[in-house]
Amino acid sequence: MFLTIATITITGVLVSQVVFPSLGSKLLVLVHTWTTYLGLGLFGLHIVLHGHYLMESVRRIFANLRKSNARETFVRLGTIAAIVIVLYSRVISIATNNVNSQSTQYATQIASSSQTTPTLTGREK
Repeated sequence: MFLTIATITITGVLVSQVVFPSLGSKLLVLVHTWTTYLGLGLFGLHIVLHGHYLMESVRRIFANLRKSNARETFVRLGTIAAIVIVLYSRVISIATNNVNSQSTQYATQIASSSQTTPTLTGREK
């Protein structure tokens, strides 16, 4: 799992059009994509293998709710929720900006190509 995370990170940086605009080879993209799929599979397997520990942790959290440690438990859960929300909003923001910039580049390419090629109106026969 460590090797897949390291490979995903390294190939992600190498494929990045921002960091290295000229290194975006198809082989690196292919390695990055398939290593990501492998990493997701290994992560799923990891969760399945450690499901017992995960369930025990969840039971312990809810057991704390029944005790006097409810405030501490809510603070921990709130902190985790806040971290997840901040990270999720950051990822969505980056993805949206990336899609918008790619759309702008694509529209610019279309506009420039339509200016250089004459269009036929049907009268040129």
